[in-house]
Amino acid sequence: MASNNDDKDTTRRVYLVITGKTSMLRDYTIREANRLGIVGFARNIGRGHKAMEVVAQGEREKISALLKF
Repeated sequence: MASNNDDKDTTRRVYLVITGKTSMLRDYTIREANRLGIVGFARNIGRGHKAMEVVAQGEREKISALLKF
């Protein structure tokens, strides 16, 4: 159900699948999310850790900061 204050809602959730060499990226993503106060998870998926799945939730500005790396 939508509220009348949708434009004031500052919480966002993102779901990402990142492909390529992700072994060090996972650790960085977790550290940066913790630093920003974002909740969620980052995990390697697939054989050989060639992909990473990320679910992150937090304030809009903090999610934007995480995505800029």
